[in-house]
Amino acid sequence: MKGKNVWKVLVLSFVTIIILSLLNGCGHEHIWIEATCTAPKTCSECGETEGEALGHNWIVATCTAPKTCSVCGITEGNATGHKWNNATCTEPKTCSVCGITEGEALGHDAKPTCEEDAICSMCGEVLKALGHTWTKATCTEPKTCSVCGKTDGKALGHTWAEATCTEPKTCSVCGETEGEALGHKWEEATCTEPRTCSVCGETEGKAPGHDWIEATCTEPKTCSVCGETEGEAAGHKWIEATCTEPKTCSVCGITEGEALGHTTTNGKCERCGEEIYAPQEFAGAGDNVITDINIGGSGIYRAHITHSGSRNFIVKSYDADGDHDLLINEIGSYDGYVLLTGESPIALNIEADGSWYVYIEQCGATSETAFSGHGDYVTDLFSASSGSWTFTYSGEHNFVVRVYTTKGRDLLVNTIGSYEGTQMVSIPAGSKAMFEITADTYGSWTITKN
Repeated sequence: MKGKNVWKVLVLSFVTIIILSLLNGCGHEHIWIEATCTAPKTCSECGETEGEALGHNWIVATCTAPKTCSVCGITEGNATGHKWNNATCTEPKTCSVCGITEGEALGHDAKPTCEEDAICSMCGEVLKALGHTWTKATCTEPKTCSVCGKTDGKALGHTWAEATCTEPKTCSVCGETEGEALGHKWEEATCTEPRTCSVCGETEGKAPGHDWIEATCTEPKTCSVCGETEGEAAGHKWIEATCTEPKTCSVCGITEGEALGHTTTNGKCERCGEEIYAPQEFAGAGDNVITDINIGGSGIYRAHITHSGSRNFIVKSYDADGDHDLLINEIGSYDGYVLLTGESPIALNIEADGSWYVYIEQCGATSETAFSGHGDYVTDLFSASSGSWTFTYSGEHNFVVRVYTTKGRDLLVNTIGSYEGTQMVSIPAGSKAMFEITADTYGSWTITKN
């Protein structure tokens, strides 16, 4: 029973499919192409149609385009063409249907002037006088018609503004110029003001500012350019007078009064305790040795030595430690001063062919800062601050200058032949100084503090 029922179901299903296929025509789902002006809605698969074609939607023909379907763009017939109206004096050739123009208006054959009417011979229209188109009077031209050139009145004339430092004489109305700018009259910059025009007040650059020289003992801080001062002089820092030195400023070296002097002329000073040195002198001729020269104590010693021979003259010093120095090595006559140093007792070894003389003394103190002489020399002790000194020499041989201070010895000049120059001399604050000069016997020299 069950098997018979299954077959009945299969048969019924098959019959149903056949009936549905017959009812649907081709037996598939249509893919429609929408209807157009000339074709109905159509299946792209089987070609079956539905409904009717839409028909054309015509736009009436114009002057330039034929009758045209607004949907599919197909045309029928021809454009109607323009219906031209001829050009007139005031209108170009014009289509009476669509209004399009071609070319230009003919224009009147008569032209009015600024003051006279005119009649067109083609259209008979009366063309009114135009009237003047005035341009305003200027500095150089009267009121003028820009069409016919007629003038009215006179030119206004220039309104001059006088020339300035940077602008020539100029009309304030039209801008015309005459001549050239005057140019600035510059007053040079000062310490407090930039370079300035005395006419218009214009400035250039900046004020350079003061060039200050620091205050000294006697002068306040001072501008080297304009002389303006600031503050007060520093004042001297006095070191009281001693036996050998006057009252002295430790800053600038200036002195006041004189040294007190020792309280005894022989032995030891009761005020400072210094051993008082008595000068020693020796004389002789030819080779010789001077012994037991005492230069002890805190002083500085020099020897004034002369020779009247014609051959070699050589002097050497030997101290207690065995150190020796060549003091003089000359030919012929000699007259000069040399520095004696070393531990006492000192011995002098003299080689000479003529008479000689030796005078040994302690260097004194002086307030002078200018020295002159000839040949070898050792100056007295002086007080001065660091600064520039000028040196001159007129000899033909060596010219050597050294300075001695509490810092030791500095070589300032070492040349041969005539010389003139400036050198910086460094002297520590509170220190004494002296110069040692080496020069030929007949060579004159000067030393001056600037």
